Amino acid sequence: MDQVDINSNELLRAILEASKEPQVIVGSDFRIHAINAGAKKQLCIASDDRLEGLPCKTILGSELCRSACTFKRTVAEGPLTLESTPACLSNHDEKLITVQTSILSLGSELQGVLKTFSPPRPESSNDLSNVENRKILPRTSSSLPGEQFNASLMKIISGPGQTSLPIIIEGETGTGKEFLARMIHENGPRKKGPFVVLDATHFSNEIADSLLFGHRKGTFTGAIGDQKGRLESSDKGTLFIDELQNMSLSIQMKLLRFLDRKTLVPLGSSAEISIDTRILVATNEPLSALLSNGRLRPDFFYRIRGKTIRIPPLREQLEEIPDLLNWKFQQWEQENKTPPPLVLPDAMKALQSYSWPGNIRELFSFLDYLLGSFASAEKVPVSWVKEELKSIMLDLSGGGFEDPEEMASERELIIQSLRSAEGEIGRTSELLGMSRTTLWRKMKKLGIRPFEGD
Repeated sequence: MDQVDINSNELLRAILEASKEPQVIVGSDFRIHAINAGAKKQLCIASDDRLEGLPCKTILGSELCRSACTFKRTVAEGPLTLESTPACLSNHDEKLITVQTSILSLGSELQGVLKTFSPPRPESSNDLSNVENRKILPRTSSSLPGEQFNASLMKIISGPGQTSLPIIIEGETGTGKEFLARMIHENGPRKKGPFVVLDATHFSNEIADSLLFGHRKGTFTGAIGDQKGRLESSDKGTLFIDELQNMSLSIQMKLLRFLDRKTLVPLGSSAEISIDTRILVATNEPLSALLSNGRLRPDFFYRIRGKTIRIPPLREQLEEIPDLLNWKFQQWEQENKTPPPLVLPDAMKALQSYSWPGNIRELFSFLDYLLGSFASAEKVPVSWVKEELKSIMLDLSGGGFEDPEEMASERELIIQSLRSAEGEIGRTSELLGMSRTTLWRKMKKLGIRPFEGD
């Protein structure tokens, strides 16, 4: 961490101009404090343009600024080297560059971030059309960051997402199943058609029948006019059915018949209607369990399993939290026209020590609370994060709480023991000095899968 007072602007400009590398200094106010001629040349900025005092996004103005701010990432994670970063140039073209960052401080006080630009390595391509290799989502309003999430999503979008095959999305509550379904629709061949959602929770057969297939006036009490069903409303588009596990077997049978024939008959009518729609379904329970306990018809399952996608819970991808936080903060900044608070590394570590049983939905709700609790550019104390997470765990447990750091340590100990025992539960429980039942309970609570130690 370099010691420097970035308020000495004349000195900064002199230092940067003496540097042979293209560099810029961004202050904690998210504004440019100094930029040298090399950086202006690299970014196709006129040498006499004055950028000091302008927002830092003026420099890159790229997908990176919209989804994963380098300033916030550097403060949270430390110095970065970002290969093949898309930069939006002043001439409105775009090219790939390498960005290196380091933290500037005065004593213990954060002053800003130094960014150094350079051309990409020879093996890096300037072909911006290869989105999958760069692991950057298509530019839609609903794009989320996260390298692992993006890589998986791009495989889906470029593969089964480009067909009209049905897709089953399996994942716990709050993991983003509807978001994924919408992304598949928005990037698929039916993106110009409607995206219609049907939540199958707590519907009687009659209501589900009417919602799916529609009805004619007078069919039942309260049917005061003709009503299109969700299937007809999604013609030439996509129908997303959420909470599949709540759909009755009789409705599954009728939907199976529709998938085979591509026609439907509204309630109270005798005329068939041809419908061209794609079906995406989601469940928060394992498909194997639904089949084994008779809540999912095997013939219906075979008909809709064009592709099955499992969205892992957030506790299995805690490394994505910095990117998710940056995305959330970026959205907040765009809406409120002011920089968000700063989450420093210790506070970020505390966020990553919690298992987030409510998944991304719970994380975003917590971040909304955080954003409402701190002023612009104010540092978020790690003590505040820990206390709030303890309060959440107290509410969930009904009394008493466990320290997030202690839970993280226990999780690591169990994983290491699993590795030592080559995944064998009996040997692992002996190494830890606990019963198998206790070990299974702790593994479930801490989000450890049986062979995570492999």
